[in-house]
Amino acid sequence: MMGEGKGYGEVNNIDDGLLVWNSDSVQSTGIQALMTLLAFVTAIPPHQLEINPSECYTMQEMKPSVILCCKCGAAMHSNPSNMCEACLIVECDIAADIPKQHTVTFCPKCSRFLNPPAQWIYAAWESPELLSLCLKRVKGLGSGTRLKEASFVFTEPHSRRLIIQVVVRGEVYGSTLVEQKAILHFTMHPAQCPECTRYEAKDYWNACVQIRQRVDHQRTLLYLEQILLRKNLQKHYSNVKQVKGGLDFFFATRSKAAAFVEFVSKIIPCRSQTSQQLKSHDVHNNTFNYKFTFCLEVVPVCKEDIVCLPKAFAHRLGFTNQLMIVTKVTKNIRLLDPITCQSKKRLHIFALVCFTFTLDVRKPFLCDII
Repeated sequence: MMGEGKGYGEVNNIDDGLLVWNSDSVQSTGIQALMTLLAFVTAIPPHQLEINPSECYTMQEMKPSVILCCKCGAAMHSNPSNMCEACLIVECDIAADIPKQHTVTFCPKCSRFLNPPAQWIYAAWESPELLSLCLKRVKGLGSGTRLKEASFVFTEPHSRRLIIQVVVRGEVYGSTLVEQKAILHFTMHPAQCPECTRYEAKDYWNACVQIRQRVDHQRTLLYLEQILLRKNLQKHYSNVKQVKGGLDFFFATRSKAAAFVEFVSKIIPCRSQTSQQLKSHDVHNNTFNYKFTFCLEVVPVCKEDIVCLPKAFAHRLGFTNQLMIVTKVTKNIRLLDPITCQSKKRLHIFALVCFTFTLDVRKPFLCDII
């Protein structure tokens, strides 16, 4: 909407009650002239208008000023530096304080990377975990500059070099934001982790888990082996040996062995015993170094075995027959009555005299099944 007053200037636009005046005459002539112009445009008597001088803006105040860059002469919006973004990147290197050369330590035996101070973690090539591990080693990020983006630049794995391109953002000349790219180079330094060092020195374990099953056909241990391969648990133990009657698993720490024992106890019915042996002792620091051994004795019952329950216990379970067929062995043992085809599981405490199909007598075994 356009309109003219008595030499007071020109009204350019009225939007949502905001008057935009294209002249500085509003300030010179005062509120009375402004009210007269508003009455002319809106057909409202001047005495009914209320004007706040602080809410009146000129066109020069609403539009940002456009100036020329002091370096290249390009048109730009004004800022405290009076330089365009391209010239600011050249003149102000916000990535100058960021080191470009770094070193990461990895173990060539187990392909793990060192996360200082003493943690060794698995990280695939050019994975987010490896990217996070490398960026933690950079000491320039966060002090005046903020990381906006980071990505890997392709390198061959056998080169043992990692290249990361980062985009950092920082403020220059008070309040001007500048973004800049930087290339970081990481050299992979090989060093054996403590676990691999002990393994090479034939001292590769601090805890051993012995799993034994006193049967001729170890179907339950074969089932356990399939579960371990399916869960990809071989990375947790340092070595495994097959011995007479079962398997021996070796671990670098006692905590890993205890977690493995708890996992096996939830899969197959077994009972455990723990022992420890003094390995070394430092009299000055009063520290002791032990080797721990966990023995898991698996119930001597496998699938398709024939078991004989005590008569009183069989009647308490609701069976009329003492001879049962084992149909399934997992965390619970499922028994089947061959006469009535009645099935039972979740047996809490029971004493079994186990027979194979050749009727070889086994000694009684007391088993706790949760």
